[in-house]
Amino acid sequence: MHYPRRIHVGLLAVALLCAETAFSQAVDGTIVGTVYDATGGFVANAVVTLTETNTKIVHTGRANETGMYSFPELPPGVYDVAVSMTGFKKAVKTGVVLEANTSPRADLTLEPGQVNQQWKSARVHPFFRPNVPIRGVPSVRGSSKRCLWA
Repeated sequence: MHYPRRIHVGLLAVALLCAETAFSQAVDGTIVGTVYDATGGFVANAVVTLTETNTKIVHTGRANETGMYSFPELPPGVYDVAVSMTGFKKAVKTGVVLEANTSPRADLTLEPGQVNQQWKSARVHPFFRPNVPIRGVPSVRGSSKRCLWA
């Protein structure tokens, strides 16, 4: 008579294990990548910034000594990955799609140059007169010294 009770207990245990497995499914993902320089070498300690394009939530980290980085437990979405390092131009990879339980790679290559190489337009002061000598400085033929505000 104890045989049917054992079956019920066994089935209950199996059902609980299956339910636990079903509820522990991963809903987050991980974005990984490596930062390289123009010659293919690793760039250590580069600053890596992820921006979720819809919510604009920003995650920041650093590449390790072999240029690798990892951002685990991110919610699914579309991310922009930006990498910056002193002495290099900023590199950006847009549209990295992260789905649940995936690990897309976003490898980036940094080119030599200034970190901030953006052109900014400036309004010229209305009193700017490039061909007027600076007051108090003797005029020298061919001199490049000119007055900005005379």
